[in-house]
Amino acid sequence: MRIPVYRSEMRPTNEAPGARITARMNPAPFIQKELQKGGVLTSAATAALKYSQERYKAITEAQRNEAVFGAKEKLLQASFAFGNDDDIYNIFDGKKKYDTTVKKIFEDSLEAVGKDKYAQEDFKQAFNSFELAERFRLKGRIDEKIEKRVETSLKSLKEQQEILLGDPYLDYTLDDTLFATAGLQNIFDKAGEKEMIPEVLRGNVTPEVLSGALKKAIPAFAGSDLRNALALRIVQNGFEAVEAGEMTLEEFQTVVADKAPGVPEHVLNLMQAVPMDEVNDVILETINEAATVKKRFDELQTDAENQFNDNVNASYNRYYYYKSNGNKSQEFNVNELTQMFPNIKIVGTRKVIDADGERTVAPGYRMAEAIKNHLASVNELTFEMRQQMDKFDQEPPEKRQASDRDVINALNELDAFDNLDLQTVLSKSDYLTQADLLRFTEKAQSEAVAGENEAKQYIKNALRYQTSELISAEVDKDLALRVTNQIDDIYTQIDDLIRQKRKAGEPLTKTEIEDAARNMLAASAPRFKEVILEQYQDTLNSSVRVPEFFTIKQQLQAAGSPADAIIIISDWYSGLAAPNANETKRYGQYLRSFTEMKNKIDAIDNVNRQ
Repeated sequence: MRIPVYRSEMRPTNEAPGARITARMNPAPFIQKELQKGGVLTSAATAALKYSQERYKAITEAQRNEAVFGAKEKLLQASFAFGNDDDIYNIFDGKKKYDTTVKKIFEDSLEAVGKDKYAQEDFKQAFNSFELAERFRLKGRIDEKIEKRVETSLKSLKEQQEILLGDPYLDYTLDDTLFATAGLQNIFDKAGEKEMIPEVLRGNVTPEVLSGALKKAIPAFAGSDLRNALALRIVQNGFEAVEAGEMTLEEFQTVVADKAPGVPEHVLNLMQAVPMDEVNDVILETINEAATVKKRFDELQTDAENQFNDNVNASYNRYYYYKSNGNKSQEFNVNELTQMFPNIKIVGTRKVIDADGERTVAPGYRMAEAIKNHLASVNELTFEMRQQMDKFDQEPPEKRQASDRDVINALNELDAFDNLDLQTVLSKSDYLTQADLLRFTEKAQSEAVAGENEAKQYIKNALRYQTSELISAEVDKDLALRVTNQIDDIYTQIDDLIRQKRKAGEPLTKTEIEDAARNMLAASAPRFKEVILEQYQDTLNSSVRVPEFFTIKQQLQAAGSPADAIIIISDWYSGLAAPNANETKRYGQYLRSFTEMKNKIDAIDNVNRQ
């Protein structure tokens, strides 16, 4: 066994003893490895932190967004509700209901955002942004409602004031009236300053109120009474005369006391407070309305009288029909008489039911008996009429089988020349059959009615006049009434003549009625012309006080007739380079008046020449 021998391999060195030994293990890999282990852990921690942060951010954003969305929804709902709320004065003002609601929505929604101050700040900015926009939108809507309500309330106040002042018998002095309108004006002015009403309602409201009151007071006083309406014209002419210096105040008061005593003091005050042009228009409209009502009343009264006269004549003719041999026992519907005379008494009636339904009937002789008794009770049965009835009743039962040919020819000739009358027909009853007697009596009656209607139409056409028409409002009461009643007077004369002749047993033929109407018209023509000329003079006097006619005042004063006045104002208007509205209005107004007067005078002159 060999024993190993160890040999030293050390080499000599020049380094001093104690030098550090460098032949140790390198620790770098180990450190790096450890560091790598730490890096993995750090990355994991960083990732976890980042995830946590992103999750927090997402939650915060979600809460903020939900809060913003919820707040918008609540705000829009509240805005919609406020937009339909009638309590408009407490939404932004008064109780400030909008601000209270918005504050509540904000606080509730902010709580839902959470505690994150950045999210809260973002929510505040978003909320303030859309709230401000919604506030302005809603405020615009509410302001519009307020303006409309203010406008409505002011208009209502204005109407109430007009109604109050429109009472013609209101116990107000002129100062009271003006003070009342001044108070209303102050309310309108304050609303205008705050721009709470449209531009159209701003400015001086007093003239509108006074005008509106006048338009109510004058018709309320005059109504359908033409006399009252014309009394107002007298007052207006007096005011104009005082303003023109043509009449003193004392003279004016005397005129009013004498010719218009019933005009209330308040109406006089309003007429002073309103421009005369407006007063003229209101009075003219009132006069025309009153004249129309009067005309309609007169027409209804005339129609009733004419219908009564027609019924008297018709029933008189029916008497002979009912008493004829063939009709004495035959039954007739009593409506044939009750429609003419509702109060007529008919005995011997009975009810029948047939194909025409239920009717009340009576025999012919009872119908005739009722006619005679009723005409006697209303004083329409003359002695001659009763004699003719009695004579007819005494005739033998056997009537003629044929009418006398000569009598028929004579009656037809009278009929052809509109000279057939009831008396003549009845005087020939012995020579006529029952059928011919009834036929000619009806002819005579229809001719008389036609004669009356044609006579009245002739009068109206001859004078070119309608009783409702007032040629001009520039007339006094008495004159206007004469103008209005002129034709009606002639109508009444015709009606009276026809009735008198019938009661005297001398009924007029169609020709006689027309001749009588012509004579009446000719007799009344001079008086009618006088009235027209008087009216012309009043209208002419009014025209010279019109400011637009001041340049032709002297010419108008010298105008001797309506024809002359027409030439003067026509030449004036033709000479205007650019007529304004007032000039055109006045020209048209007076041209119509003068032309109508001229036409009527021409018609009257033509009647006198016939």
